[in-house]
Amino acid sequence: MTIDPTKNWLDLAVQLEEAADCDISAGLDLGAYLSEYLAEICSDRRIVHEAVLEVLLEKFGDFLSPRDLEEIAIVTQERLIAKLRQKFKPPIVA
Repeated sequence: MTIDPTKNWLDLAVQLEEAADCDISAGLDLGAYLSEYLAEICSDRRIVHEAVLEVLLEKFGDFLSPRDLEEIAIVTQERLIAKLRQKFKPPIVA
């Protein structure tokens, strides 16, 4: 079966799952690794860093030096990654 991400394919996938009377977990299931996945996305400096720096330059470029704004962007990115890891960290099962 080829994967065709259209409504028809999704309908077929749902029918197959229902026919099997179970959850086959089709698709990306990050489970316990969700926090790491999100943190990895945000650790890509090109995406987050540039977006944060652009906003900072636009709003505060007249008041702070580019070096200061660069430092703020780095700290912001680090805190964002930490918050994502904390928020989506799987519960510890004892």
